[in-house]
Amino acid sequence: MDYNVLKNITFEEMSNPPFNKENTPNVDAFKDQHNFVTYWAVSEILTFQKVENRAKLIVFFIKLALELRKINNFNSLVAILVALRTLAIHRLKHTWELVPKTLTTKFEKMCHLIEGDFNMTELRRLQDMKIPCLPYIAGYQSDVIKVEEMLKKFPRGEEEKAELCYKQMSKIFQPIEKCQKYNFDHLKNNPLIETYFNVIGEKLDIFKMTAQEQNNFTFKLSKDVEP
Repeated sequence: MDYNVLKNITFEEMSNPPFNKENTPNVDAFKDQHNFVTYWAVSEILTFQKVENRAKLIVFFIKLALELRKINNFNSLVAILVALRTLAIHRLKHTWELVPKTLTTKFEKMCHLIEGDFNMTELRRLQDMKIPCLPYIAGYQSDVIKVEEMLKKFPRGEEEKAELCYKQMSKIFQPIEKCQKYNFDHLKNNPLIETYFNVIGEKLDIFKMTAQEQNNFTFKLSKDVEP
């Protein structure tokens, strides 16, 4: 599912901020898919009143993250890690106490990929090593914005500025382009899973809420199940 969106992202989109539905529809769709997975994971865990059931779901999502890491799907991997680290889930002390220590240790180790600076240097390094992969592209987007800011201060003429811009943007897009060229046919789409996510997507209606509204809503659910 991630690849079907990734393959449509163009060089022009990645080098053309601001990133939004009108300007960069495929980049925005890839980001939306990432955000949907995060919100889905959080919502599923908070659906259950019984602490044992919430713990089982956290175990499921940690195991899912481990599998995503194996197949180099960093986009969905980061989405799951972010979900489990949201305040709404992280604060569930009684729930986490029922998660086996071996799994929480593996989870914490994976979380190192998304800690540190905004560019997630360790994650980017791993993505570049593991091509082909399904990358988490937010770091590449921040690189594009940095180039834009740098060029505003560039003291040369417009022609030289345009040439430098093209070189820098090409360098940023290169890892994504390599991933797009790879054949992911060995990862078959499952129609049942696609149908499930379509139904869940309609049910959650995530994109009618702002990020802050989502956080407020899930935090309230979290307080309800574990005051």
